[in-house]
Amino acid sequence: RLRLTADDGQVQTFDETLVTASALTVRVEATDPAAAEAGPDPAAFRVTLDGEMEYTVPLVLELGGSATPVLDYSGPPPFYDFLPGMTDAVFEVTPLADLVPEGTETVTLSVLPAPIFEVAAPATAAVTIADTPIDQWRVEQFGAQADWPEAGDEMDFDGDGWNNLAEYGLGGNPTTNDAPAALDIRLAAT
Repeated sequence: RLRLTADDGQVQTFDETLVTASALTVRVEATDPAAAEAGPDPAAFRVTLDGEMEYTVPLVLELGGSATPVLDYSGPPPFYDFLPGMTDAVFEVTPLADLVPEGTETVTLSVLPAPIFEVAAPATAAVTIADTPIDQWRVEQFGAQADWPEAGDEMDFDGDGWNNLAEYGLGGNPTTNDAPAALDIRLAAT
């Protein structure tokens, strides 16, 4: 109950009104936390609004993580409006297959606080984006040099006569001369 009082020194008056405040709470979660460039296989975030509302509730969404929007994935917009009657929204993160070995990357989604709602903890959710299988292998084998030309499919990094693509396909080690084991496989195939 709110009371507004006016007093000019001679006359005093007031008016009262009853205000019912309903607490709005916003929650963010990763409902499908694993995405992959192969496929591609998307991940998903869900943002939920709890509480009664008769007006539009604007949200500001903040993306973070090690993946780069537009280059590594398409995803949630920076702004979203919950219209009256809406209780949740699902936002997909769709990986974009590229030719850059990056290993597994992350995407985080946060809802920024606002005066008209509170953000439930945790205020941030995360999903992962797995690289293509061959690029993940390249990162495991070559580390920081995974994106160097020498780590490319047609290159023979270790000089054993097997290019990197063959090493990947046959389970070889592209950084160690392991030609004898690979040679047996080659001769058996002919």
